[in-house]
Amino acid sequence: MVAAIALAATACAAGGRHVDGEGPVAWLADPAGSIVVSADRPADGDGITFGEMDLCVESDEPAVIRSVEPIETVGGPVESKVFLRYSPPGDVIISAPGFPTQGLAGTMLEAEGATVDVQCGENGWSPIEEPRNELLVALRPETDRGGGWVGLAATYEYRGDVYSLEMRSLIGVCDVGVVAGCQEMLEGSSQAQAWGFESTPP
Repeated sequence: MVAAIALAATACAAGGRHVDGEGPVAWLADPAGSIVVSADRPADGDGITFGEMDLCVESDEPAVIRSVEPIETVGGPVESKVFLRYSPPGDVIISAPGFPTQGLAGTMLEAEGATVDVQCGENGWSPIEEPRNELLVALRPETDRGGGWVGLAATYEYRGDVYSLEMRSLIGVCDVGVVAGCQEMLEGSSQAQAWGFESTPP
């Protein structure tokens, strides 16, 4: 089952939707950049928390997150929780068990209402050796089929206007395994095909 998620109309009416690197808040600072991360479903049926999605703001004025939603969902239904972690230098989470993962360093807040206050570096994103605003998405499939998100829409407010950052990504919890389970999810995603994601995650 593939379900497209419509972006909030208020986001388009104000600052609008933008690709990475072309708005006040950035991720990889590359419109064509993407991340594909998948993980086996834990044996205890719990979820997986995905990270390595740092947000930064292009000026010294902060932005406030309104929502983070999938652009497209794949596989079966999943529960989700989204957080913004104020990560200490050098501490990066790619994926880890838990819904969400417990005991992480730094401060972790629910993403809605959290402030993005780390300024983008010279290379366009926040350097790993400095404190970072790391977006964490915890997914827990409701069935053995697994499931995931293709793309994220991070809607935020900046200087009174509302924007939505398009993040090209796949985060998925696989049913059978990283290869078999997530390959099926990718093949069922029109958005993944449009972005040119490989049929099997690296």
